[in-house]
Amino acid sequence: MTTQTCTIPVATTWEWHSPAEEALTKGPQKVRIIEEYDQVVHRFMLTDDATGKIFLLDDEPWNPDWHLDEYPAEKNGLILEELDPSHIFPAYDPSTMTKYQGPVKGDPSVFIKTQQTLKRKAWTKEGCPDKHAQLVRREVSRCEFLFRAPSHHNIAQYKGVVVDAWNRVTGIAYKRYSMDLCQYVRSKHTIEMRHVEQICEFVQQGVDRLHSLGMVHCDLRPPNVFITVDEDGSITEVVAGDFDAMHRVGESIALKSPTGHKLWWPKDVQWGDAARVEIDGFALKGLRRWLTWIVEGGDAELDEESKSSLM
Repeated sequence: MTTQTCTIPVATTWEWHSPAEEALTKGPQKVRIIEEYDQVVHRFMLTDDATGKIFLLDDEPWNPDWHLDEYPAEKNGLILEELDPSHIFPAYDPSTMTKYQGPVKGDPSVFIKTQQTLKRKAWTKEGCPDKHAQLVRREVSRCEFLFRAPSHHNIAQYKGVVVDAWNRVTGIAYKRYSMDLCQYVRSKHTIEMRHVEQICEFVQQGVDRLHSLGMVHCDLRPPNVFITVDEDGSITEVVAGDFDAMHRVGESIALKSPTGHKLWWPKDVQWGDAARVEIDGFALKGLRRWLTWIVEGGDAELDEESKSSLM
């Protein structure tokens, strides 16, 4: 793809930490943010609503005190790299995908999952430039499979795919839960062993359901376990979610797995190996050890020494 200069219509004001999806312009929208990444480097993915084109704004010398209309005068426009949309968003297939019919914004009961594309920029890697699109397709196919089976109270509830004006899948709609397990342990909730037992039992039930359907989750970690709590902080719901790493039993492990995470992934399982239910069993044991560690006063943020002590 070529790099081109595209002049963005300036806004009268610019909120530095504006959320993704917030328009860059006031008035007729020309280019808007669809994803933002701010870890060491600052990146934006933008779309031109008139053409459907996708652009990357990468490592520009932003200053949080600037307004967009005060961007350095020597820049006649922002340098945007045009991306191939098919590398990011798979095409919507009505014969195999359920379209989400609700509002994309404003419904507190719904969470729209999108791929975090800007962290690693997989489209720049040789051999798999459409990795993000493949992950979305896989997650949707797994969700559709689960959607057709009887529902289970310990598996995240799928509501369909979000489709843009260009017939591209830009998100996956799920029931919204209060928080993930990482957020739960970092919150002010007091965690006791009874909570550990409750959480692990519910996750086990969800995973057992996946295994009974011939699936291996392959990414059971705290960020992928979701919890609902009531007003007094009591846990009312625990589900396993995030299915873009899920494989059929016996399928070669590809595209995504938490390899290298000592607590969540057995060291003898590598890329290309057959997915097996023991992978999830290993992760569940790690989950219990991690939660028990926290109950006993350990830090939720595990350094390498802490990880080794839990193995």
